[in-house]
Amino acid sequence: MTWVTGLAHGDLGYAYVSERPAIEEIAPRIPISAKLAGMAIFFAILFGVPFGVISAVRQNTGLDYFLRVLSLSGLSLPSFWLGLLVLMASVHWFGTIPIYDSNPQASAARR
Repeated sequence: MTWVTGLAHGDLGYAYVSERPAIEEIAPRIPISAKLAGMAIFFAILFGVPFGVISAVRQNTGLDYFLRVLSLSGLSLPSFWLGLLVLMASVHWFGTIPIYDSNPQASAARR
């Protein structure tokens, strides 16, 4: 139970590989994860609300059935596989893999 009290005080323990405090390993990744979560919510609202309204207005039509299949497919596919499909589509359409870098000036200086 001591780990629960440590967790309540912000002590997440130590990382196994680097042997540094876990919070030092996690903290730099929080902003990127928050941006990714925000983008996911944005796109879910951007596509989900209009598709839901269209399906509600045009119930039991071909378009409604298509949107039902599309939405259930998105929910049923594993997220890692769906992410791989998005990467493959971006390579096909744009000819490159989208790489996110939170600090492009620093990565340009490393090259």
